Amino acid sequence: MKHKTPLVSLFLAILMIFSLTACGGNQQSGGGSETRDSVNFGLTGEPSSLDPHLLTDQMSYAVWYQLYDTLIARNQDGELVPAIAENWEWNEDNTVLTLNLRKDVKFHDGSMLTADDVVFTIERIHNSKRIGSMLISFDRVEKADDYTVKLYYTAPYAGALNSLASSSFSIVPKAIVEKDEEGFANAPVGCGPYKFVSRSSGEKIVLEAFDDYYRGAPSIRHLTFKIMTDGVSAAIALQKGELDILSHAPLTERQNLIDDPNIEWYETEIAGLMYLLYNTADPVFSNAKLREAISYAIDKNAMILGACEGLGTPLEGWLPPSVTGYDPNYKNGHELDLEKAKQLMVEAGYPDGLTITVLSQEMDMYYKPTEILQNQLSKIGITIEIQKMERAAWIQEIGKKAYGMTIMHWTVPVGDGDVLYELYHGDSIQSGQNYVGCDDADLNALLEQARVEVDAQKRVLLYNQAQQIIIDRGYSFPLYTFMAGAAANKDLKGFQADAIYRFHVYDYSWA
Repeated sequence: MKHKTPLVSLFLAILMIFSLTACGGNQQSGGGSETRDSVNFGLTGEPSSLDPHLLTDQMSYAVWYQLYDTLIARNQDGELVPAIAENWEWNEDNTVLTLNLRKDVKFHDGSMLTADDVVFTIERIHNSKRIGSMLISFDRVEKADDYTVKLYYTAPYAGALNSLASSSFSIVPKAIVEKDEEGFANAPVGCGPYKFVSRSSGEKIVLEAFDDYYRGAPSIRHLTFKIMTDGVSAAIALQKGELDILSHAPLTERQNLIDDPNIEWYETEIAGLMYLLYNTADPVFSNAKLREAISYAIDKNAMILGACEGLGTPLEGWLPPSVTGYDPNYKNGHELDLEKAKQLMVEAGYPDGLTITVLSQEMDMYYKPTEILQNQLSKIGITIEIQKMERAAWIQEIGKKAYGMTIMHWTVPVGDGDVLYELYHGDSIQSGQNYVGCDDADLNALLEQARVEVDAQKRVLLYNQAQQIIIDRGYSFPLYTFMAGAAANKDLKGFQADAIYRFHVYDYSWA
């Protein structure tokens, strides 16, 4: 038997090498000999579309930021920086913006990005029914040469560069989109740091690093977005190591995640708000007195306590504090007053109350305040039956105005009060996101005037007047702003919470 001993020893040594390799591969620092090159990114809602020009949607944004790039970007400090456009310049009266493009930007299919793609993209955005109104005071776009583009505006607009930095302004390849628009939406091609691999609806979206990205290949090579609509389950998955990032971490799990030594908790006040949205074309909610009654029955502080662990601020107006046009001294005059609410119910024709169905997304940030609203409105005779829906289905129903009342969340990506134009001006019923369906001459006039007003104080006054009309006439009712919570594996560097949920995996790395 002695002559077999060297062979046995060699065999055991080989097994040991393979065992160590298997255990040590794809590990983060401290867990093995190699640094991880993958990230599992948890989303608590299904992205509605991978085409960035069809709608605005937070869950979709998370994927778009990886697949696409914009002409101008914002760094982690919120400063505007060059991206596809290496520099830009306004003419003397700020109505013509000239952008000089980089010459080394490739799409994921290997084709080079040129001015033709930029012109095509801007025109596509301008014609979009959902985001076209974001091109404020826009006239036309022209190609000056293969790497120079000019945008013409009918009047100066201070937020123009902010708009171009929005993920909704992602540049897409003209040839591919023109050839097969539906195919592009299902298997998108961008010029961002990650390229599309596959999508399993309701389960995951898989991306991988794009080695020819103009800023250099990402250190995170494999990126998987995992869809977990139950926020508590997603938080548990993060703690178990099944997720590395949870971008929309439920505030109900805040303390548990803070207490976990393997998790880092991040938070910042969101540049957005929760609000009550009505469909004024609905047979029930066309009744302005009913809408007014509801506004006097809402206890915002109780809603903040129950829906986001008290980590929020009641809002008087529709614009949150971080948005240009916000006035800290503005008061809307609609305070909690149950007796007044009950009297308005009588005037609305519902002395004995009524039963209504309210659509709600299944995510906690929507469902919890809807449950609280259900309890609060029961005090004035309104019985709410909640119809809990998957995110994409809910967005579809709201978009086609197949609802009466719902709780909505809106993040203001551009950070300017002109967002009210997109949501409440009559022109935006068909071309924007006026889900209320209001076409109010007084409101339209104020929003048109504010759009071109250059005096900052006058703009604030105009937006105060516009918000008062929105609230007094019951088009919507502001509730609260809150802390945006996010959490990640403690060894993941570069991650942070963001006021508009802007996440760039390209900037992340393992310790």
